[in-house]
Amino acid sequence: MLRLFVFDGSFKELQRAKLENNVYVFKIEASKEPRFYYVGQVEANAVPLLAGTELELTLRGSCGMMKGVTMPGSKVNAEYNALKAEMDRHKAQTADFMRQLQRAAGDYTKFQSVNEELKKLDDRRLAMLDSLKKVNPLFSRILA
Repeated sequence: MLRLFVFDGSFKELQRAKLENNVYVFKIEASKEPRFYYVGQVEANAVPLLAGTELELTLRGSCGMMKGVTMPGSKVNAEYNALKAEMDRHKAQTADFMRQLQRAAGDYTKFQSVNEELKKLDDRRLAMLDSLKKVNPLFSRILA
């Protein structure tokens, strides 16, 4: 059995689906903007997905390994996954620069150089945020 959840401070189950003809089916209301839902057997293994604007959304993967589920053909979910990957890269780069700043303690020239690189990284993130505000307000809120 798979469950469909929403999250507003805590998970709330919306629907349950049983396996029929090797398929689980959930039906949700269409909306003008995508909305976050979570799908999994239990809350702990539920994965996020954006739905509501597409007539049909297909998930492919194993119920036992929900983290590996893909949504082929879903433009909004592909864009969301790309944004998550970019955020992960930014987080890793920020952590790397912070370690470099710690190692540069006492070396003003090295400290300034790393600090400038960190500022460039922050400027790129702010530019991405400004761009998303214009083209995808939902994603800009996620990035912020």
